[in-house]
Amino acid sequence: DAGEVHIVRTIVRSGAGTELTSLDHHVFDLPGGRITGTGLSTRRPDLIDGFAVTGGTGEYDGVRGSYAMEHDDETMGGSGSVRFAFRFDEGIS
Repeated sequence: DAGEVHIVRTIVRSGAGTELTSLDHHVFDLPGGRITGTGLSTRRPDLIDGFAVTGGTGEYDGVRGSYAMEHDDETMGGSGSVRFAFRFDEGIS
């Protein structure tokens, strides 16, 4: 099991058409613990959003770093998938 991600999204700006900016809070529920993160999301398929890792539990206690979220939004003709890529700071296994 690769885990799950839970997202709380607060709209902070909406423009013309489908343009949208939100403040996202993520909880990655993974085998061995959780990783939390936050940042601004555009939900634009031509942009990759960057987020800060804000903490962790269990095996991820003390984790620091960042991650990227790439959208393939259904409302913009995509598959509806989201991909995450993490970069952890040194000292975290």
